[in-house]
Amino acid sequence: MDPSPFVKKDLDHSVEEWIVSKATDVPRHARLTLMIYLQDRTEMRQSETMATEAIHAFFAYKSQLSRRQLTHTLRLGRTSLAIGLSFLGLTLAVSKVLDAFEASRFAGLIREGLIIGGWVAMWRPLEILLYDWWPIRNQRLIFDRLSRIDVVLAELEQ
Repeated sequence: MDPSPFVKKDLDHSVEEWIVSKATDVPRHARLTLMIYLQDRTEMRQSETMATEAIHAFFAYKSQLSRRQLTHTLRLGRTSLAIGLSFLGLTLAVSKVLDAFEASRFAGLIREGLIIGGWVAMWRPLEILLYDWWPIRNQRLIFDRLSRIDVVLAELEQ
């Protein structure tokens, strides 16, 4: 059974973007209300229930997608960290072996390049685990808020 009564199972992208941007501007603990204006007053109560359920279902689904994306990003970060640490360990071990050839400038150059390469390999895992997951988490929190937003239908005054 489909939890979303929208025919296309989606909000118009520009409408979604507008709702999310407005919700982002509101303080985190403020209560949110979405006002929808209709031309015709007939069956407004039924439409209000349907619109509320649809909007809640849509943003709950978006929150679920963000949660999956966050899980995937953190898994990628952990995997990248394991690979990066392994590579760093290998480069540090090889550079220690090259210490025996310290008299050679070429060996010193290779040793320093390996050390730098090992640390550069840690760049992306650290970027993922320190920075990349925050925007996804914040987006999920906004979607969670919007999945509980108060929806009010009103007649458009002409």
